[in-house]
Amino acid sequence: FIHVSRDFVKMGKASKVVTVVVVALFAFAGTVKLMPFPVASMHYEMKHHFNSRFSRVFPLSGIGIQPDPDVYRTVVGLVELGCALLLIAGRSKPRIYALFTLLIVMIGAIYSHIALHDPVNEMLPAIVALLLILWLLFSNGVLDVKVKTP
Repeated sequence: FIHVSRDFVKMGKASKVVTVVVVALFAFAGTVKLMPFPVASMHYEMKHHFNSRFSRVFPLSGIGIQPDPDVYRTVVGLVELGCALLLIAGRSKPRIYALFTLLIVMIGAIYSHIALHDPVNEMLPAIVALLLILWLLFSNGVLDVKVKTP
């Protein structure tokens, strides 16, 4: 049982809808990385990608950090799942931390796809997730763009 925070209840409709989409996306993605549920074939495909592809282009490998592919996949899955829970149940600050954490994860995912020379359609889910996260950060006033007019 997950308690929905008061901060979530106070959000506008658009922010609620985008939050629920982001929560569903990352709860599903995190779960698929961790276990063969709800779609076993996706879990095994994800395992294969981390073992044969993503671990080769780990963003910190340039400084000598090279994780075990299974540990890498498990940590990413736990981070995605944990952040999804914080987005729906957390108060303001934990929600913001979760959004920034997911932003970093999506930048890493896009970096990996670019480093592997994947076509844009393979990185599209990460790009869409990144844009939704940015939208939530801007709509909640965490990020702000000020345009100076002459």
